[in-house]
Amino acid sequence: EYRHDHAQFASEFGIQAVPAIESLKEFLPEQQLWPPGEQWEYHRAELKKLERYVGPFEGFSSAEQFVEVSQRVQAFALQTAIEHYRRSKPKYSGAMFWQLNDPWPAISWSVIDYYRRPKLAYHALKDLYNPILVSFKYDLRRHEPGEIVPIEVWIVNDLLESLDDCR
Repeated sequence: EYRHDHAQFASEFGIQAVPAIESLKEFLPEQQLWPPGEQWEYHRAELKKLERYVGPFEGFSSAEQFVEVSQRVQAFALQTAIEHYRRSKPKYSGAMFWQLNDPWPAISWSVIDYYRRPKLAYHALKDLYNPILVSFKYDLRRHEPGEIVPIEVWIVNDLLESLDDCR
């Protein structure tokens, strides 16, 4: 849905991801680690949304596997949104995701958890907010093997100078 948003300044957008397994083990009792349940909800997990974004819990064999996929989904969702907003400049020219870090042990939208462990999205953000962004725009749907997928290549320059001047 991010690609349909035409806010002039997008703020407080994001998606939940589970923190590192080491962090989960610090604030969840071992018997509550997997599958997600009451203790996850106490720590602010929105279980229905997580299942919608990541897939049914039954499809995962462990908390570790679910953590990895949830973090990959968060990174891709933020990439999709930020690239969309940056490609839309100058008419739409601001993108501030929610949220950087957590004030308590939680399953949240943060990209750095309470224990200061970065999620995968944290590392992706370094590239997504780089002053020079190379972005590929294509249909966000399942593509068939052998299908020719039209792709637009965008270069976004926020340096306030020509790329020719950067040599």
